[in-house]
Parts: sequence; structure tokens; C-alpha cells
Amino acid sequence: MSFPHLARWRGPGLALALLCLGGVALRAQAKPHESASPRWEYLGEKHGVRIYSKELPGRELPVFRVEGLVDEPFWKVIRVLQDAARHPDWVPNCAESRVLSKESFGKYRIYQRFDVPWPVWDRDVVLDVHGLQQGEREVALVDIRAVESSQPSLPKRVVRIPRLHSKYRVYGRGPSQTFISYDVDAHLGGSLPTWLLRWVVRDLPVDTIQALRKQLKRVQVSAAKPS
Repeated sequence: MSFPHLARWRGPGLALALLCLGGVALRAQAKPHESASPRWEYLGEKHGVRIYSKELPGRELPVFRVEGLVDEPFWKVIRVLQDAARHPDWVPNCAESRVLSKESFGKYRIYQRFDVPWPVWDRDVVLDVHGLQQGEREVALVDIRAVESSQPSLPKRVVRIPRLHSKYRVYGRGPSQTFISYDVDAHLGGSLPTWLLRWVVRDLPVDTIQALRKQLKRVQVSAAKPS
């Protein structure tokens, strides 16, 4: 059976959950590292985005990492990444994103739903986001973890992602350039055929960084440090 309409679906990334699908595509290309201490394996580069994969014992999917530069100031990048309400504007296939609660600029809880083509059910997730800046330097770590929550309730024909832990490491490189490193360790839940995932998400990490670059060019947000 074939699903030709799936070729139109490319999705998503930095935000957040379905980026973990990229691990499935990468796994087909990467050879498991036999060392007792798993190491990152370099898989390639496209459009200035480097892609890595790391196998972990007992995990069905590998952890993966993407790294790349964006030609925008550090705080503008941080503001766009943390503007959860606007993630559907640029994160591929992010159909819904909203803040559930907020303690501060860098600490909040969000809900996100990702539109997945038939016959696969959509995925959603509740995430705790915690951003930390290292002193006065333009260096930040954004830690994102899926949490169990009955709110909002699970929509029909949607699978809630049971495990997602991701990290952004963001480094200012002068007044107009920022380096981003993004790790994802996830399990999507439900039943997803590997052949479908491999096809759909083969360009996912690069697509996500590219989408972020375009959003940064499109939006007018402050590049100043939050007060």
C-alpha cells in the first residue's frame, strides 16, 4: 500500500516533539558504537547544519544532535525559540502551541500538537521548559522535558508522547551570529512504521534549522537582553 500524499509532509523540529523522529531516519545510516561509553557519531552536513547520532543501551531510538549557525543576535534567537505561541508559524507541522503556565521568561509549561498525515494519528505533548543563562555571557541552556498531565485532556485520534527530553545550547558569536546545538532523546508512543518515519523525516533536522533561520528573518523582535 502506498500513500503518495505523504510526500507533501515534512516535519518538524526545535520545537519540539516530532524532531525526535529524525532519530529513526538517522539510525538507518549510523552504525551502533560498540564502546562501553556511547559517543556521538557524525552523520553528515547540509546547508551548514551538522548531524550526529548516539546509541544508548536499552533505548529503541538513538539520541540525535544537530548543530549550526544562524546569522542573528543571541537574544533574538532566544526570544523566537521561547515564543511558544508562535511556533505554529514556523515549526513544520506544529498545528497548535500554547502556554499553560508561566513562572518567568525562562520557566514555563506548554502544550503542543503536531499534525501527522493519515493513516498515522497526530501527536501531542505537555512540556516543562527551563532556560538558564550562564552569568552575563551570551550562553544559554534550554532544557525541555515531557511531563505527565491530565490537562489539557487528550483529543480524539491523538497519541500523547510519553518521553521527550531535549536541550538547546545557544552561544552568541559576536553581535550578529549565534551557534545552536540541539539534542533530542524521545519515544513517540503508539505504533509508527519505521519505513514511513525514515521517508518522512529524512531531511528533518536540516528543515528545522532552515525554518528557524527563515522565521528569524521574518519577525521583528527585540535583540536586547530581557530586563
